[in-house]
Amino acid sequence: MKINGIKEISYQGQSVDVYLDVEFDDETMIRWNLVDPVVQMVYATQERLEMDYMELIDGGLIVHSFELSEEEIRQIDEYVKNNNIMDKIQSQ
Repeated sequence: MKINGIKEISYQGQSVDVYLDVEFDDETMIRWNLVDPVVQMVYATQERLEMDYMELIDGGLIVHSFELSEEEIRQIDEYVKNNNIMDKIQSQ
């Protein structure tokens, strides 16, 4: 998986949705019939900001049964840390 960048940050009252533009290898794209995959990370903002869950979205719909690998999750966590996404969320 390749992370191309932040596609959108959306504030939803008690949560914040962060959308990452991602690319997968051709085999994964074909097998899962992906066209425009995006990883959605949902952060709860009730007491303190923390990630609630993440999932793969394509064409605005959840890709059911798709599970990110441990390596992909590590890659996303690293991207969040290296690109100060938490600071970007809190500064708006």
